[in-house]
Amino acid sequence: MRNAIVALLVAVSVSATAGTLDHPSEVDLTYVVQQSGQLELFVILDEPVSTRQSIRALYKKLRSYRSYVATGLAFKDHPAANSKRKPVVTIMAPREADSAEMQNLEGVRLRLANQGYKVAIRPYDRNVKPSPRAAA
Repeated sequence: MRNAIVALLVAVSVSATAGTLDHPSEVDLTYVVQQSGQLELFVILDEPVSTRQSIRALYKKLRSYRSYVATGLAFKDHPAANSKRKPVVTIMAPREADSAEMQNLEGVRLRLANQGYKVAIRPYDRNVKPSPRAAA
């Protein structure tokens, strides 16, 4: 699994660049599936989602993602992405997340699904980090 995550992070491009969002640092990673043009936006959780404050921070980040897509910037930054397909938001949760954290994440997933978003939750190894962004 770790090798798959490393390969994914190598293949993924950093989507946020200076000037594209009010808070560009809130968009972690993007990936376009070559065969289908499906755009996938990744949220890399680096802290537990176990408090109201952390859940609010996650929703804030997800609003930034929604804005990134709604304004068309996601498809402008990734011309190979099929704009007719709704992007998938993948929340990368720590493998060692406890059941309460996973329950909170499932609640986030359900809430977004009810709003028409495709959301997936996948485990990851905390030792694998996204590529550092260039200083803006």
